This record gives sequence, structure tokens and C-alpha cells, in this order.
Amino acid sequence: MLKKIDCTYSDANYNAEFLIEILKTMEESTGIEKFSIGTINAVPNDQERFSEEKGLLSEEVFDFNNLVTNAHGIRIDFNEIINILQQCRTVWELSIAVVLSGSEFIPSLEDTEESMDDNVLIEFNLIEGDLFTLFYRDSIDRNNFFKVLDDNKITIE
Repeated sequence: MLKKIDCTYSDANYNAEFLIEILKTMEESTGIEKFSIGTINAVPNDQERFSEEKGLLSEEVFDFNNLVTNAHGIRIDFNEIINILQQCRTVWELSIAVVLSGSEFIPSLEDTEESMDDNVLIEFNLIEGDLFTLFYRDSIDRNNFFKVLDDNKITIE
């Protein structure tokens, strides 16, 4: 059975570091390092004040956005998606899931508890940079997620 948490993040313009924390928690909670991504709209750090800290790697971020869109979703290693997010300050849309190996499930922003594959352990959907839904199986310890949400002063609806 899937459980659901709806939340609001306070600053959509600077959410990439928070998303990295969520993805790390997803990986730690499941031990699975392959993620399925159905949607991503990430904005790279091109501002001068970020260039030294995070690098000017816009093309890689935009190429990744296009890859996911053109392929209608992909499977990716944990470290690869973290690398993309580390080059960003903002992600406007993201649909990402941890699924059991062998599953072909690709997450969607329109997913509901009823529409998800039985192989989905955790799914995270972000809309407009600040509204997100986290779906997780009963077997996943939700306390890890609540700690990240509390640390980032997330409003749980």
C-alpha cells in the first residue's frame, strides 16, 4: 500500500539542494541506486556568483532535460542525477521514482496511488518548483523523510 505526503517548499528559486537531500533519503531508505525519471525541467547555475562554486555546465543540464523528454523517461544511476542537480539552483518540475529492479515503470506528474505500479517503492513529484508529493510504501521508514522536511521547514498539507 502506498502512502502520500503533500507539501510546499518555501523557496522554489533555490530548491536544488533540498531535492538532493530528498534523493539521498530515497536512496538510503531503499538501498537502490537506480532511479526512474519521467519529467525534469532543471535550470542550471549560470549566474556569476555560482560559476566558481558549482561550475558553468549549462549544456549538460539542458541536454539532460532534453534526453528525458525525448526518451519519454529514463533509468539513471543515483550519482548521475545528483551530478545534474549539483549544477542547478532551481528545478521546476521533477518526477522521479525508486522502483524494484526489472521494472519498466516511468513516473509521471499525474500519478496517483491507484495508477502506480506495484514495483514502485518511492515516488517524488515536484510541480512549479515548490509543490510536491511524496508517495512511499509501508515498508519505507517515513521518519527519514520527515527529518528532511523538518530541517527544511517544509509545510506539510
